[in-house]
Amino acid sequence: EKEYRRLGESRPRKADVRFLTAANVTLEERAAVGELRKDLMYRLNRIVLTLPPLRERGADIALLARHVLKAEAAKAGVPALS
Repeated sequence: EKEYRRLGESRPRKADVRFLTAANVTLEERAAVGELRKDLMYRLNRIVLTLPPLRERGADIALLARHVLKAEAAKAGVPALS
């Protein structure tokens, strides 16, 4: 575990991998009907955050847009739009 060998190599390499997944379907239901492997669901199911879709959080759109504009302006070295 946490080590692998490239083809043709004798020396093992260490790996530390984390996954962040997102879906617009209920993964539990997909696993129940066999469309998603249950062992994969088990491994992905460490911390689950269920968020309502952005269309149901209209007030958040302006906040997110301001954040992105400010961050991109900082990267570009220009003043942020207001």
